[in-house]
Amino acid sequence: MSIEFIRNPWQELLLDCVSTASERIRISCPYIKSNATNKLLSAKSNDAELFVISSFKLANFHQGASDLDALESILQQSGNLRYHQSLHAKTYIFDDEKAIITSANLTTRGLLNNYEYGVLITDSSLVDQVADDFRKLFKDEKSGDIDFEKISTAREILSKVPKEKHIKMPKIDLEQSSEFMDVYTGGTKSIKETLDGWKLAVFECLLLLPKDNFELSDIYEFENSLQQKYPENQYVKDKIRQQLQELRDLGLIEFLGQGQYRKLWRED
Repeated sequence: MSIEFIRNPWQELLLDCVSTASERIRISCPYIKSNATNKLLSAKSNDAELFVISSFKLANFHQGASDLDALESILQQSGNLRYHQSLHAKTYIFDDEKAIITSANLTTRGLLNNYEYGVLITDSSLVDQVADDFRKLFKDEKSGDIDFEKISTAREILSKVPKEKHIKMPKIDLEQSSEFMDVYTGGTKSIKETLDGWKLAVFECLLLLPKDNFELSDIYEFENSLQQKYPENQYVKDKIRQQLQELRDLGLIEFLGQGQYRKLWRED
């Protein structure tokens, strides 16, 4: 059969597909945890190149849906790691021979405990379509690189969260509640104590905007005040756009398209 149904537990199937891939493994899933990631990396052949698209929003790590350590482990093994802001798809592609489309994230719960459902595809033409969609997503304008520096900055912000703002895991399935997961609730103080320079200056301007959703034109209203703060810079609007990109890379804002943005933190 070219398509087979997959039900939990499916960890053994995943690791078998990983271990037999000889050229490349491509994974997209928003939430990644260390235990599952380490098993995957241990099963992977040294010759197989790894490409991963995940989510990188500060709230994910604050609330425990994803692990920074897992992302760091992928980079340490020379994995190609990107984020996509609107990612919800879970796909696993092995060479150009097999593809798994499933509801499961790369977590122990996703592989063993949750009721997940998916399909294993071995038809070459269908696998090619899934792989082609992955390649497009990897290069999409809403995608960006995850590197050691971004992970370090996120880790520093989280280390400064006051004890009273540490999350006590609620009695809901966080992996199925993306709206809840999007918003960082660790307090803006932890962010401001970590950022500096232009990035901090633009973030502080964002704090003055009354709504969570804003437009590029709204932040341009602070051009004069930023010009006064940095009189040597004659390209303030360019610098603002650059810093918005960097704040997006940290998972603090989301780019909605056509000059629209959304804050991904809750005010103190």
